Amino acid sequence: MGLGVMRMTEIHPTCFMSYSWDSEAHKQWVIQLAVLLANNGVRVHLDEWEVLLGQDLTEFMEAGIRESDYVLIVCTPTYARKANKRKGGAGYETSVITGELFQVYHRPRKYIPLLRFGDPEVAIPSYLKSCRFLDFREEVKFDQRFEELLKHIYKQPTYPSPTLGPKPSFVPQHIRTDQDGTTNLGENLPATNLDNLIQHKQKELEELYKRHVPNWITGGLFMNRILDNTIAVLSAELSALQSERKRRIDSIKTDIVDNPSACSKNIVLPDSIDCVYCLDGIAIHIATPKEEMAKGIERYKCTTCGISNRYSIKDGKVL
Repeated sequence: MGLGVMRMTEIHPTCFMSYSWDSEAHKQWVIQLAVLLANNGVRVHLDEWEVLLGQDLTEFMEAGIRESDYVLIVCTPTYARKANKRKGGAGYETSVITGELFQVYHRPRKYIPLLRFGDPEVAIPSYLKSCRFLDFREEVKFDQRFEELLKHIYKQPTYPSPTLGPKPSFVPQHIRTDQDGTTNLGENLPATNLDNLIQHKQKELEELYKRHVPNWITGGLFMNRILDNTIAVLSAELSALQSERKRRIDSIKTDIVDNPSACSKNIVLPDSIDCVYCLDGIAIHIATPKEEMAKGIERYKCTTCGISNRYSIKDGKVL
């Protein structure tokens, strides 16, 4: 059996040991576990230590279970059989525990099943089968399980809850109706919103990099691997967003007409107009289909949302 090395002196939680006298070896294992807990600042109520000759055992059991911060239930096939049939000390303690469980003020963290040996189906009492247990069946993993037990008692989770991040940005696509009544769904998100997404991803990556912990602490290497995987995914998403932003800018540049007046002879056209779709965008004159030019219409493309605007040469208005 390994020795637990974690030392806690700031507080002293209490626990009651519930177990069955399966054998002398089993009783010695329970005593050694109680010693290790005491060495790590936990006040342990154990019958071998506290019950004197002539003392009332039932009173000791009731007070220990009721007043302790935690009850450690050492589960074996023998313990489960006695608990389920309410026989012996294990059966009496089960009655007290289930009575406590029935009360509305019951704390779910208080009762901790420790599986010492046997299959869970036959070693864990019926009333505890739905509870998470600590598996102490393998001696080589004793130190690991003992550390998990101490962390539970001292409310120090191995994996703390992550910091809650901001709500993601859900950007709708633009919908516009052409003059012929056709409704077109914009293929691109507005560039301003795209820039916000890029900034948000960059901030997320910065925060994730700050969460790296030293590999030598318990669970550090595992946590860092999860972080690195998340960072890789976000980095790929950021790269895709940046590529999309560049593609949109390049596509607009290729559509810009070098000589705006080339499309409409003898008419001076404005170099740019306000976009009517994203409101805050500026639209630049681009090549216009001949059939629209014949109707006195010129096209402008917004540098922000990428949607084309129609401009009436006659009225000087955006259609």
